[in-house]
Amino acid sequence: MNDALRICLWEWEGILLDVKAKSLIYKDAQGVDAVVYTDGYYPDARKGDSDEPRIGAVIFTRDRETPMATTIEIPKAVMDLWIPRKTQVVMVESIAVVIAMETFGEILQGKRILWMIDSEAVLGAIVKGYSDRCDICNTAAMFWGMVRSRDVEVYADRIPTDGNLSDGPSRGSWRIAAASGWAFVPAQIPADLML
Repeated sequence: MNDALRICLWEWEGILLDVKAKSLIYKDAQGVDAVVYTDGYYPDARKGDSDEPRIGAVIFTRDRETPMATTIEIPKAVMDLWIPRKTQVVMVESIAVVIAMETFGEILQGKRILWMIDSEAVLGAIVKGYSDRCDICNTAAMFWGMVRSRDVEVYADRIPTDGNLSDGPSRGSWRIAAASGWAFVPAQIPADLML
């Protein structure tokens, strides 16, 4: 048992203790209220990539005509807290989820959300609520804490990279966003990522 697993168990206990009764069958189902896409980019030295690590997120909601997108380079102070690895792409994809939840938090409050992720490792950590890596485990716990505090219902699913609408923003490209008239929202990094 490590600190990350303790945090995850604490978050799951919070979810179970704070649960509000909800029907599993929606008689007047309207589907989901929002669809969120998240992605992370980490340079691949084998391909000669030199851009800075970055996340991207896109949100579509029923109550807003204009989709919104965000992106941000990952500060070195945040990356310095991660477990050292050859590549940090999974960790970047992992924090994309919590940065998106922080950035779009008010919009997502009380909504049913379909969350699209193209990383199987991150999707697995989010669905299970933990990972065998402490830093990824911490982001999973942080995500579920944010879900609980915002009274959000989330269904996370895998999307192929080619279908992930946040792929462009995660690479600093606004071609599709600009052509589609998406609004830009400044990304907000949760303070807990800096601890």
